[in-house]
Amino acid sequence: MLRAGLTSGTIMAGGDLLCQTIQMQYQPAGVAGTAAEKVKKEPRKCEERSAPASTSGMHWMSAAVREQLGLADYDLVRTARFFGVGLTLHGPFFNR
Repeated sequence: MLRAGLTSGTIMAGGDLLCQTIQMQYQPAGVAGTAAEKVKKEPRKCEERSAPASTSGMHWMSAAVREQLGLADYDLVRTARFFGVGLTLHGPFFNR
């Protein structure tokens, strides 16, 4: 069951990264840029109180690290959620 969960989570996370890549390539020039910029615009109350390790915003990984890894424009929290759903729900449910 663990193998099915890990396989499903990895495929779902990879698919999400692929979708974000395609979405960035075909995004109109007038649309505001990265996911990090969207978070910086107007922080919600839960983000103001959250601990540094929280995944409620993009502050859990520094911008310099994300830029160095080439992940500056990706919404890694969304990708982690896809992985979590594949790991805990989709993979075990469809396991033989």
